[in-house]
Amino acid sequence: MVKPFKYIIVNPRCSTFIATYYLFCNMNKALLLLLAIVVFAGCRKITPAPKPTTTGYFMSAEIGGQPWKITQYGASYFATGLNFIPARNYFLIAGADTTTGTICSYIFIQFGVIPTPGRYYFNNTGDVEAAGGAIAIFTHNVINHLADKWSTGGYVDIQSMTDTEIKGTFNFTAKGDATDTTTTVISQGQFDAVSQ
Repeated sequence: MVKPFKYIIVNPRCSTFIATYYLFCNMNKALLLLLAIVVFAGCRKITPAPKPTTTGYFMSAEIGGQPWKITQYGASYFATGLNFIPARNYFLIAGADTTTGTICSYIFIQFGVIPTPGRYYFNNTGDVEAAGGAIAIFTHNVINHLADKWSTGGYVDIQSMTDTEIKGTFNFTAKGDATDTTTTVISQGQFDAVSQ
């Protein structure tokens, strides 16, 4: 039989036991209340960050007479050397295709200057870029490794350029090194690339 509440306060020997018993019996309720508060506080609607737009960003070309196009977000991009430490005059437009069996793994259009809209002729000698010039590189899969071919003429037209996007066209003939002297014609090239 439980003694009246008045007795618990008056009797110091029982007060510690009863207070502990009372706390223990009500601890489950307290924990449930605390858990409910935490759960409901965390139940606010979380709005996910908007996905980057994939509309428009692409690189495409006819490679050896076959169509090639990439449209995945981040597959057609550009980067500038102004972000490097130390900053330098370097600019790269790239298209990357990682799908199995692709006819082109990468196309790189690289500048030794920070370009502005206009036409730039590829003036490299093999894999050596002329000072302040431009070079195009075509990378493709050969059996079980990637191989590069470099522009032997051609040009890139930059039609528009902002801090976040660049658009243009390109054409060039690519040739490999001494172990691969074949040429590949890359024509009707187009790009709409996002800043990386």
